[in-house]
Amino acid sequence: MSGAECVLLQLLRVALGNEGTDASLPNDVSWQEVFNLSVKQGVVNVAYDGLQMLVDANPEKTFGFDSPEMETLRYKWIGYGLSAEGTYQHYVETISDLAQLYKSRGFRMVLFKGYALSRYYPNPHHRSVGDIDIAILDESGEWCQREADGIFRREFGIHVEKAKNTHHSKYMFRGLSVENHYEFSNTYMKKGKSKKFEEILQLVCRDEGMETINESLFLASPTFNALFLMWHLSSHFCGSCITLRQLCDYMVFMEHDYEKIDWSFVRKVFKDYELEKFARVIDGVLVNSLKARKNIYNDGIRFSDLEERVIKDIFEGREYKTWIERIIRYPRFAWKFKLVRNNSWVQLVISSIKIHLFHKEDLLVKSID
Repeated sequence: MSGAECVLLQLLRVALGNEGTDASLPNDVSWQEVFNLSVKQGVVNVAYDGLQMLVDANPEKTFGFDSPEMETLRYKWIGYGLSAEGTYQHYVETISDLAQLYKSRGFRMVLFKGYALSRYYPNPHHRSVGDIDIAILDESGEWCQREADGIFRREFGIHVEKAKNTHHSKYMFRGLSVENHYEFSNTYMKKGKSKKFEEILQLVCRDEGMETINESLFLASPTFNALFLMWHLSSHFCGSCITLRQLCDYMVFMEHDYEKIDWSFVRKVFKDYELEKFARVIDGVLVNSLKARKNIYNDGIRFSDLEERVIKDIFEGREYKTWIERIIRYPRFAWKFKLVRNNSWVQLVISSIKIHLFHKEDLLVKSID
């Protein structure tokens, strides 16, 4: 692990309360590298919170910010945070108005990911946000995504689109992208356990008892989040890579809601759907890298070699711009597919080729106006 990677993890531990502010930093920190890495990993503002806490607690130290060039970098870092705070405020207000709009039409808006997770951070405004991820239910708890989308098409003339191989529709509302989910995970062209896991997520979402923010906005239950966030992590891990922000999300969520989660049920589902080994590895990464204080598993079973491999993969990061690049990656990252649900990379290649040769039209984003 590089010096910049070690320092970034340390800043996150300080910011999230897992390491004291009396910690020392290396003398040769490349702050430009740390900053660039924090942006790439989606934790730029949380990392600066950690740095500011160290500065405040150690006024006699400069931590390397003792030149005009470094001061310029620091002001740039502060600027990111100020911008994020304004964006977050608009994000929260838009969510509130959107939930009220759905309520006025007889729907219940369930929010997950983004804002729901930001609330668990010491400074919610500094957890970066993107799309507004929602699911729409009627008063009896039944899914009604299509009917809800119709409101925006008919009453507001808003363009709504989706591709068949995605699990949500998408539209713009007050400058923000809204993803209205009819599934929590993408089961397109997938069979067996993927579809059954989706059924479990939908049942838990409806039956576990949602948290009510106000009369119009609901958050999915902690047990749902324990299941969904790990499944979501595994999907990103195989599809491309995961980021430190996603690791931080799971950690702060567990810190806040651990006692509310039905862990016996969650662990059983992980085992039944071949997620247990991956969940154990993520558990170990959280403990080793971020000094997480809550554990999914406490039986001493560890996979240290895989934990090191996963954190290395996180810092490498990558994007695949074409489906050819995605297919070429399969043999190289066979270990990732085996770790997650014991997938065969050969079967995944065949499935990907089938989709792009015989279902190409389904990959295109279409207007459903």
